[in-house]
Amino acid sequence: VPAVPGGGHHEAIGGPRPGGGAMCEIDPQLLVDNPRAIKELGLQTNQIENLKQMRFSMRRELIDVEAGKERAALKQAELMSKDMPDEAEVLKAVDDVIAEQAKIAKIRMRYLLKVRETLTPEQRTKAREMLRNMRMAGGRPRADMLKKIKDHGKSGEAPPPENEEDDD
Repeated sequence: VPAVPGGGHHEAIGGPRPGGGAMCEIDPQLLVDNPRAIKELGLQTNQIENLKQMRFSMRRELIDVEAGKERAALKQAELMSKDMPDEAEVLKAVDDVIAEQAKIAKIRMRYLLKVRETLTPEQRTKAREMLRNMRMAGGRPRADMLKKIKDHGKSGEAPPPENEEDDD
């Protein structure tokens, strides 16, 4: 299967990605699934519910488009597997993959814009600071945060605080 740029999920906050620009910022999953982030950002119940619903809505929308991208990529791979592929067909298949990728990027950008509208300017600033602190500590924010949520969320406990010293 040919390489398809822009696959996977965007980073939690910041960081350029294909179709994303420098402000691909806040992943609500990291916000609504992490009690510490909820507390630090001061998220209100209605914000949490809105973020959850936006995430589910975006995921539903992406299912068909991502399937279309996979079909287009498979067609491209099939054409390229021929001994002498037709150039026009291959280039058309490339255009089809790119068109699906553009749809995905637009869905994600609409989603991120809605997330930004849901958070206050102070919450967005705090979320960026949280990411910056995680990155400076050498962590990968999404992977590290999701692992903590998975490991500690099973018991209903909040993930342990990062880089906080004991107050003893």
